[in-house]
Amino acid sequence: MENIIGHEKVKIILKKIIDENKVGHAYMFVGKEGIGKKLVAIAFAKQIMNLDGSTFNESDFKIILPENDLIKVEQIRKIINEVYLKPVYSKHKVIVIDDADKMNANAQNALLKVLEEPPMYATLILVVSNKEKIIKTILSRVTEITFDNLTNQELEKIVGKAIDLDYARGSASKALSLLEGNYYEMATQLITAMDEKDFLKLNKKMTEAKQSDVVIVKLLEMIKIMYHKNMKEDTYAKIKKIELLDDTIKNLNRNANADLALDKLMIEICRV
Repeated sequence: MENIIGHEKVKIILKKIIDENKVGHAYMFVGKEGIGKKLVAIAFAKQIMNLDGSTFNESDFKIILPENDLIKVEQIRKIINEVYLKPVYSKHKVIVIDDADKMNANAQNALLKVLEEPPMYATLILVVSNKEKIIKTILSRVTEITFDNLTNQELEKIVGKAIDLDYARGSASKALSLLEGNYYEMATQLITAMDEKDFLKLNKKMTEAKQSDVVIVKLLEMIKIMYHKNMKEDTYAKIKKIELLDDTIKNLNRNANADLALDKLMIEICRV
């Protein structure tokens, strides 16, 4: 874990658990998306399993990822069948469930059975960004480890170059996204048009964004963050714009018609 940037408090806690040989059966790593929780979980798993190499034997280590943004009960049932098989190459078997807050209700209830009667040799690590989506009966059976946001200095080490890291808001994935494509530049241009209440200019820039390879929801999130950062001036207007952006993001995430949703946003935001 020494090579992982940031999360010094968490690493101290996990090292103590290893050193004192007090590894539990279930942990939940909680923190903002994209800050390195999964990296720490994998490094912790390696130490639990007493492995020095960078790879795991599949029989002793499993990592579960969402499929189409969802972890289904079938995935959890498959793990349940395997978790009760004794480890082959290590004294421990470790299962990491990444984005565990994307388990549906059936999957969470299925996982609960393992948490109620875990085998002595197994450790489960749930990696979550939104703890509120996890049922209370699971929360009561895991040891919660809270991750702080990364500092700008830590983000700069990860990204490898200086950018306006305040917009990343402590997330390495957001920091890296600032370097992908033209998100920052496009967001800046759209904000200029919004603030000038220039519908034609805004429509032109939005059309360019839709025709590019950027993810529109991600672009709108970037604009939201930029408005939040500069909240001191013209506060009422910015709050109203953030609300309009929020509504549009929610509608797009619910598979609303993108063209209609963005047209409505542009019309209403130019009126603020």
